[in-house]
Amino acid sequence: MPILIAGIFSVLLTLQALYCLFLVIAPGREGFRVGHPLGLPFKVLRRSETVWHRAHMHACPFFLLAIALALINIVVLVALAPYVSVATGVIAGIGSVIIVAGMWALAAAAALRWARLN
Repeated sequence: MPILIAGIFSVLLTLQALYCLFLVIAPGREGFRVGHPLGLPFKVLRRSETVWHRAHMHACPFFLLAIALALINIVVLVALAPYVSVATGVIAGIGSVIIVAGMWALAAAAALRWARLN
């Protein structure tokens, strides 16, 4: 059971990492200006695409850090899965997802702040 839980959270972390990678590769695109995970409008400011592109480039290190954290957490969850209980696996998985989501939120806030200032 802990291996299944580690697999589920690994999939969630992989999706988070891929979404952050998309934001790094295609910054400033319409509908993803600040990187809402569902593509919904998220504090969209009236700015040019160039401003949004630069804002995402400013936040790029945070997005890359979120990707790195997701990959590290996947490796740790999978490596430790046989040795932990179900409750510990769930807590570790939820914590990992929250940490990566927090880093994504920090990156989105940095992009939004940069766009407001410029």
